[in-house]
Amino acid sequence: MGVVIRNSDGEVLRVGCQQAKQALEPSIVEAKAIVFGLQMAVQMYAKLIVLEGDCLKVISKCKNKELDGTYLGVMIREILALANNFEAVSFEYVVREANGVAHAIAHITPLDYSTRVWVGGWVSSSDRRCCGV
Repeated sequence: MGVVIRNSDGEVLRVGCQQAKQALEPSIVEAKAIVFGLQMAVQMYAKLIVLEGDCLKVISKCKNKELDGTYLGVMIREILALANNFEAVSFEYVVREANGVAHAIAHITPLDYSTRVWVGGWVSSSDRRCCGV
């Protein structure tokens, strides 16, 4: 999973990736990435959030607050609980091509199954070109 947190000017503030040991359904991976991103935003004391994701199913469920007894429903419940930490959260669907940096980060080969977070100033000019920042 890859997460990119930007400010209102589009500057990258924090980037994180997490590797899971098991293969999961894409909507579950997207929901877990949203939870991861919101947890990072809470640590940053963010107030206003525009959350962009490329899984329409998950974004729609978050927008409509659709809860059910499925594993995805449990993940949506966790997302909505985390959203209460902010003054406002907007869930926005974006096409996969608009989410390229997060996908590039998600495919960084891990040393092990772990979580890695980069904070501020981590992107060099050559990285900017390769990652599409």
